[in-house]
Amino acid sequence: MLRLYWLCALIALSGAACSTTSTTIQKSDGGAGGDTAGGSSGGGGDAGSSGSAGSSASGGSAGQAGGASGSAGTGGSAGTGGSAGTGGSAGTGENCTTPLSDCNGASCPVEDLYTNLGTISGLVVAANQLYFTHGVDNRAVLVKAPKQGGCPEVMVSDLAPVGTLRDLVNDTNSLWVATSDVGRQVLRVDKDTAQVNVLVDGTFCSAPRPLIAQNSTRVFFACGTSGGFVGRLEKQGGAPTLHVDPSPQPLQATSLAASDNWVFWADGSIIRVDTTDGSNGGTVTIDTDIMRVAVGLSGLYAQHPTEVWRTGPDGSGPELFIENLSAVSNFTTQAGFVAVADNKDGNGERIVGRGEQLPSQRVYSDTEGRVTGLAADAKYVYWAASGAIRRRAR
Repeated sequence: MLRLYWLCALIALSGAACSTTSTTIQKSDGGAGGDTAGGSSGGGGDAGSSGSAGSSASGGSAGQAGGASGSAGTGGSAGTGGSAGTGGSAGTGENCTTPLSDCNGASCPVEDLYTNLGTISGLVVAANQLYFTHGVDNRAVLVKAPKQGGCPEVMVSDLAPVGTLRDLVNDTNSLWVATSDVGRQVLRVDKDTAQVNVLVDGTFCSAPRPLIAQNSTRVFFACGTSGGFVGRLEKQGGAPTLHVDPSPQPLQATSLAASDNWVFWADGSIIRVDTTDGSNGGTVTIDTDIMRVAVGLSGLYAQHPTEVWRTGPDGSGPELFIENLSAVSNFTTQAGFVAVADNKDGNGERIVGRGEQLPSQRVYSDTEGRVTGLAADAKYVYWAASGAIRRRAR
C-alpha cells in the first residue's frame, strides 16, 4: 500500500517537466528492503532518512546498503534512472514520445496511452484520471494515471494476488475492488490517501464471487456461500449485511448491476430486486442466454452472445441496441455510452460501441488481442488489451 510518485520524481531530478504524451510503463521486480542499517544512496538518487536498502527496479540500480555513517532510504534508495519499490512498482514511465491528438469523429486514430503493462484486470475513468489494476510479478497493482498521458502513480503496490481481481468501480472519493481472495473480497481504496480498507472477508462470505455494483449510497456484492446471496455495504460505513438471498434457487450470477431503485443480476435471464429492502421484483424478460447486465442513463442493457438489447427497468419497450456480435468478452455502460469487445472474425478482438442517444453503432478497433477492460467518458472510449491502454474519440 505504498504510494510511489516515481516518474514525476525522476523527471523533477533531471530538471525536465512531466510530459503529456503517451507513456511506456516497464514492469519491474523491485523487492522489499533488507535489514542493513546505514548506507549511501545509489547514483542519481537520494538516501532516505531511515529504513533499509531495497533491490533494483526496472531502469536503474538500487542504492547500496552498508556503512555505519550513512542512512539508508526507506525501502531502498534511488538508483540511476529508476527507483526501487517495496514489493515492486508499475515501472519506469519512460519513453514519453508519442503526442496525443485532440480530435472528434470516426477519422480519429487509435492512440496508445500506456504500454508494456502486465495483464490489466480493471479499468475505470474519473474526471481527470484513469484508474487500473495490472499484474507486477504475482501481485495486482493499483495505478492512477492522467487521461491525457503523462505521469502515472502507483497507489497500491500489493492490492491482491494476480488473477483474483474481477471488478473495479469508481465514485467521487473511492475505488471499490472485488476479488476472489477469501480474506480480501471487497476493498475500498481512498482516492486521496490510497488507504485500503477490507470491508468483506471470509467471516461474512466464505465463497466470494468477485462481482460488485454500486448506486449513490450503497455497494452490492455477490457471494456463493450456501447457494449464494447478494450482500450490501453502506458507503458511509458499517459492516456488510445480507441484501437478498434467492433461496431455494441458487444464485449463479455472471454479472451484477444497480440503480438507485433496483439491483439486477444476470443468470441466463435478468433478476431484479428492490434496493431498499431486497424484496424480489421478479424477472426482466428479454429472452434467454443473457450473459451480462448493465444500467445506463436511458435504460437497462442486456448482453447476449450475439447482441445487446435495451429495455426499461421492468423489461418494457425492448429494442435491439447493438447487433452482429460474436464471442463477447467485455461489456460496459459508462457516460451515456455502451461498449462491447468481441471476436467476430476470429482474427483478434474488436471494440464496438454506440452512444445511448446515437442512431448507430461503430467499430473503434478491430485487431486487438484479448480485451481485459473497457471504459468511456464524454469524449473517448478506452480499452485495455495486450498490456496496453488505448483510446479513440467517441
